[in-house]
Order: sequence, then structure tokens, then C-alpha cells
Amino acid sequence: PAVPAVPVAPGAAIAVDDPSLKELWEQVRADGSDMNWLLLGIAKGPGSPGQRGASLMVEVVGQGSGGMPELVPLLDDTRVMFGGFRVTAIDERGGVTSTRSKFVAVQWTGEGLSAMVKARIAMQRGSFERIFVGAHLTMQVSDRADVTEELVTAKLHANAGAHKPSRYVYGLYTPPQE
Repeated sequence: PAVPAVPVAPGAAIAVDDPSLKELWEQVRADGSDMNWLLLGIAKGPGSPGQRGASLMVEVVGQGSGGMPELVPLLDDTRVMFGGFRVTAIDERGGVTSTRSKFVAVQWTGEGLSAMVKARIAMQRGSFERIFVGAHLTMQVSDRADVTEELVTAKLHANAGAHKPSRYVYGLYTPPQE
């Protein structure tokens, strides 16, 4: 069953504890949902980290059905961003094909940020981990070269234990028609 769309306009500032953010992530995780990635950024202005008494505000930078290939180009070197995407693990053995969804969370700290901003943001990671519940892998990155199919596959394989899938699909997976 598909999860109903959550009406959050891209670019709108939302408190980090707003339940609609978790609902957006649940759309990524829902079986049958075309939405397979979500990217959030810390909003600029009121509520920015370091302002006394202000709650942390975030914005939906993007969401879609193109998976990691759509998400990665939106990572901004001047921002702190948190996102996640679905990867479909496909196992083909003995004429039988099985699929499993794997979820990868990305904590992005742009290389263009000062050390002071990076240090303040480190304290906010827990707020975002509460949104991206159920991720099989969490990556802390600051270089797009660290978010490639090859590197993510290697990390997923390292977490897979003895049973490794034959391959992964990083975009929208459509099962073959029988």
C-alpha cells in the first residue's frame, strides 16, 4: 500500500521535530511507493543552529523517484544536509530472483563550511537520525566522490554478512513482468 503524499512544499522551513518529516521518510521506505529519496537541508535564517532559543528549522531540498543519481547532484558544498534513499538489492540464484529494499542515510557537511559551523552541526545529528529511522547504512560525507554506486555497494556488502545480493539498483526498480 502506498503512503499518501505529505504536503510539504520544497523550500518551506519546517521544525526538525515536525512529524511530516518522518512521514516523508516513510514514503521513501514504503513498499510500492515511487518516491525513493529525500533530501533535507538546514534552513537559513531564524532557527539556524547557534541561535539562542530557536528551534532548528529545516527545508525539503528535494524528493523523487530517481534514487541516489537524483539526490547526489543536489548536495551543496555550502550547506549541511541530511537525506536518504532506497536501494533495491537483487539476488539471482538458481533461477529464483528475490528483491529486498535497503535504505541509506546520508549526513552531508559541505566542504565550503567553516570548522565552527561543522562543530555546531555535529550536535544536531541526533535530530536527523530520529527522522531517518530504519536506515541500513548511515554515511557521513563531505565529498560527492564518496557517494558513488561502487562505494555504497561496498559498504552495503560489508554490512550484509554472509549472504550478499547479486546486484543493487540505485534508481526506481521495476520488477520484470512474467
